[in-house]
Amino acid sequence: MILVGYLVEGAILFCWYKFILCKELHQKHILKRSIKILKCNMKVILKNIFFLYETDRKQQDDFEYIKNKLLEVFSKILEVFIWCLLCPIITRILVEKMNFGVIKYITYIVIITGLIVGRLKEITQQYIKTINEYIDGILLPLENRPQLIRKDESKRIEIKQTVSKFKIGMYIAATLSIFGMLLTLKVLILPHIINNKVVAVLLIILLFAMMTFEKRKKKNNVKKENDKIEIDENVLGEIKEDIVKMCKKLKISNVKIGLLECSGVIKIETGIDENQIPHIGVSYSFLQTLYTRDGAKDILLYIIGHELAHVYYDDFNNIAKRVKKSYFIYFVGMMIIICIALFIEDAFVQNIGLVLLLIHCFIFNVICDKRYWHQIAELKADRLSVQIYNGEKTFLINFWKEYDKNKDSKRKKENAIYEYYKKYIKIESHPSMTRRMELLEKRNKWHRWEYFEHMLLICKWRITNKGWNGHVK
Repeated sequence: MILVGYLVEGAILFCWYKFILCKELHQKHILKRSIKILKCNMKVILKNIFFLYETDRKQQDDFEYIKNKLLEVFSKILEVFIWCLLCPIITRILVEKMNFGVIKYITYIVIITGLIVGRLKEITQQYIKTINEYIDGILLPLENRPQLIRKDESKRIEIKQTVSKFKIGMYIAATLSIFGMLLTLKVLILPHIINNKVVAVLLIILLFAMMTFEKRKKKNNVKKENDKIEIDENVLGEIKEDIVKMCKKLKISNVKIGLLECSGVIKIETGIDENQIPHIGVSYSFLQTLYTRDGAKDILLYIIGHELAHVYYDDFNNIAKRVKKSYFIYFVGMMIIICIALFIEDAFVQNIGLVLLLIHCFIFNVICDKRYWHQIAELKADRLSVQIYNGEKTFLINFWKEYDKNKDSKRKKENAIYEYYKKYIKIESHPSMTRRMELLEKRNKWHRWEYFEHMLLICKWRITNKGWNGHVK
């Protein structure tokens, strides 16, 4: 039965790779090309591991980046591997007592499929981002310039041979230990896991913990700097005074606004650097597009006002907090409903409790998703932008409606799995621009009841096959 589980997982992973990853990754044949680089540079890599060299600051930073990025890629691969290793074993334990023949196998396959697909939903975007960073930061540079990881032999530091032998011995011992652990798992532990309920429960808890918790990165010590509004006058000099006025209205005293370093892309984005200073960047292509239209100044200032609103609401940090609060309310509400249904032994009350539980889960399935809070942040920023700048908002509305219409018309028809991924799995922060502009035409201020309204709208989009964003196609 476990073998059947692994075959099912293999089929799911193949579809995941073929119909989603291949569409999202910047390059193809990543594994084959990585192995080729490894073969060609094996001697250099071994020298770097076993010998010490004097290096300058830049080369040290480059090596540190390569090491950290490779570690991140391997950790993602290991996470998927462990998940796929445990799921068939734990699912076998869960269905072992069933005596329904074919139904037992069907239940087994359904549970495994649900576990694997559910996990892939959670990690796909992080996985794609990590691999694309590996491609752009390591694979392509090393293919074009293999000398990047080669150190100057004249700067090699001679050390005692005993130290090198010790290192080699440590690596051999680590390798043998790993093989020993795998052999022990297969021969001694695995047969007992299936029949040991305590171990089975521990494995289930481990699997649940992997689903629920993510690694938390420690916050670096932030170097405080003097508050300052920095605006690139070469790009935005003509509207500098208007931007400063908007910043004063929002009481923003520390922000950098300038040209975004990307070519050929219509883009504006807001981020925060390691010193917690907000940065707003506008691409040159975006500026070119705007300046060909009527009301270019109003459009640009509304858009910058929208990004300043994100800074004002501190969406960089607050969205994660809102998701956590939503989960807390969800679990508390669910426990209350379950306790009422269990302790009040009345059929009518229990039926009402079941209905309330289903409604509760249905609502919080949306509210606990960060896509919901990202979209709320966009809608609130739209409203705030029209309050801090008194221009002609019709120019902005017409520009974005036209842009959204053109974007949807250029979308290619993809395979069904990739279309599903784009609509229901991929985390895209922005709801349909058409919807946003329709709201902006009717409302200038954000109302609290719109949280509930937008939740219902997302439910409607998902039922009518418009995904999380409400796009027609």
